[in-house]
Amino acid sequence: MRQRLLWGAMAFVLAVLLGFSTPVLAKAGSNVGQFDRARELVQQGGCTGAIDLLTQEVKLNPGNQIAFKLRGYCYQQLKESDAALADYSRVIELAPISADAYVDRGLAHGFRGEYELAIADYDKALAIEPADARAWNARGVAYCRQGFSEEGRLDFERAAELSRAKGDRELYRVARRAAHRLCLNASPSFRGGRE
Repeated sequence: MRQRLLWGAMAFVLAVLLGFSTPVLAKAGSNVGQFDRARELVQQGGCTGAIDLLTQEVKLNPGNQIAFKLRGYCYQQLKESDAALADYSRVIELAPISADAYVDRGLAHGFRGEYELAIADYDKALAIEPADARAWNARGVAYCRQGFSEEGRLDFERAAELSRAKGDRELYRVARRAAHRLCLNASPSFRGGRE
């Protein structure tokens, strides 16, 4: 059940990740059509094929942080966590003030059971973007996995509050479910709230 919750959270991350409509600024020599094909493959669940295309893209355009992010996601899906962490770390090198990059790397650490490293990345993300509901939610998972259910519950409540205020009903539901399933001490007011 907990594993399904983590994979559900990762699927949510993909939805957010692939929802970007920001054009990629490609350097000369970058094959934009190939990069678009890689994105399509990722959306269709074809991470194995996408990795080859994304590897070619980052060779041509080593500053393409979206390509590194997508490839990191694919590696994570294929349970190649060392490669995923390397790509997420590269995104952080390219965009050190990106809260999203720290959340992605934190998720990769969390999948490896490295909750202290995950929490450190979520803390960095929240220092950059204190209203990042995704970071609050992910940190709640890491706290609960370490047995700090009160800290986790508080983070889930904050994630639910922020996501509800932004109209993100899916993350709101994820945070509420995680509080119920992972943190045994969810407050009665939080448990009884309306979705």
